[in-house]
Amino acid sequence: MVRVLKKAVEELDEKDIILTFPSTMKVNKTVRVLKTPKTESSVRKVFIPRSVALCLKELKQEQDELIDALGGEYHNYNPEMAVLLTSLAKTMKV
Repeated sequence: MVRVLKKAVEELDEKDIILTFPSTMKVNKTVRVLKTPKTESSVRKVFIPRSVALCLKELKQEQDELIDALGGEYHNYNPEMAVLLTSLAKTMKV
């Protein structure tokens, strides 16, 4: 994860960027991004215990319920967590 200029992300057309985290303020000139590893040998799979995966899945469900109840207000509270949990839920096979 790195912080880069918004202009650089636009010019690179989001090349090598896996995920762009939402900005908390519109006046920020930078944004946090999750980039692909520099080399192919840096790509790793991280195995977690099933119990941890289930806890994360429950956390995601709770978050979805909060989003339904609070709407956009919840995303403003913790946008990074919302994006991470959503991405993690897409890749999880539990």
